[in-house]
Amino acid sequence: MKKWVAACIATAALLAAYAMNIYNETMSQKIPGGNKAVAAAEDKAALVKVSNVDYYHGKSSYAVVQGTDDAGEEWIVFVPEGKGKTLMYMANEGISKRQARQMVTKEEQPREIINVKLGAEDETPLWVVTYIDQENRYAYYYMRFKDGKRDVTYSISQ
Repeated sequence: MKKWVAACIATAALLAAYAMNIYNETMSQKIPGGNKAVAAAEDKAALVKVSNVDYYHGKSSYAVVQGTDDAGEEWIVFVPEGKGKTLMYMANEGISKRQARQMVTKEEQPREIINVKLGAEDETPLWVVTYIDQENRYAYYYMRFKDGKRDVTYSISQ
């Protein structure tokens, strides 16, 4: 009886270790090039601290790295996944996330704002605001990071 209990415990431990290994391998592949993008952003903008990394997938894909340099200045670096130009902007060169949210709320009166994130299309940095509009559709409002002007809006049925 003791041998069966010991065998069951050993089997459970092996299965748990195997499951953890699978999980770790899966998660490390979830964000391909993530570490490369951070390293590129740190190199290009001389970032000493990275505060956020997000990903944008549109016509082209970018890793959007936010951080600060040694002078304490906040930077936003758009690192392309493939070929393309790395875009770098000081955070105060454009509108903030809060301002983007407020502008969409004022102009569109959404039922609910789902997400506000940075992206880039045709080497133009954008804020992409995802929300539920008054007709209960998902809507995507693209506005330029630099001046907050509307680039395009898409709406799709739920």
